[in-house]
Amino acid sequence: VEGRQVAMDEVVPVDDLVRARWTWPEAEKALGVKGRVVVEFTVGRDGRVSDVALLEANVPLSMQEAALVAVPAAVAPPPDGQGPLRVRYVFRYGD
Repeated sequence: VEGRQVAMDEVVPVDDLVRARWTWPEAEKALGVKGRVVVEFTVGRDGRVSDVALLEANVPLSMQEAALVAVPAAVAPPPDGQGPLRVRYVFRYGD
């Protein structure tokens, strides 16, 4: 996918939407499992999220899946109507 790559602080509406849909699986939270999941995704001109890719994770599969489920649900227009944007997003569990 062509487009410029941005940090999450440039795509604040998407950040808010992703965080609203992100969960920390209860079993892992109760056990105090900590770590991070890094994903990349594209925000199209219409605000739809696509091409979600897991880049790195040091947590159990259930936590990776929770992060991956949160991303496609986020829909927001890119800043200044630009797009598509390739975004790298870091989910931090317990940090």
